[in-house]
Amino acid sequence: MARTFDLRLYSVTEGLSINDEPLEAYRLAILESVHEVKVSATEAARFIVIGGEPLGTRYKWWNFVSSRPERIEQAKADWRDCRFAGVPDETELIPLPEVVTEANPF
Repeated sequence: MARTFDLRLYSVTEGLSINDEPLEAYRLAILESVHEVKVSATEAARFIVIGGEPLGTRYKWWNFVSSRPERIEQAKADWRDCRFAGVPDETELIPLPEVVTEANPF
């Protein structure tokens, strides 16, 4: 599988290998900058390929990820003010962490 873009592979079943390295079920493989990837299976297997043009720098803070740090600040305010939809059948609200830090790029 030749590629020139970001690529991830999520295994749904056992038996997969990427470049001859076994990949456990329910694991996400982040495929580094290589030009070819060999995906093989020892038995019938299922997986999902996720990829596309690189998104650029992404920022992460707690459970929030964005390409814009100001959007993370907005998400913090939205969480603090309960503007996110609730989780079905869940009554506990997890508070925003008290630690004051900036979003970190990854």
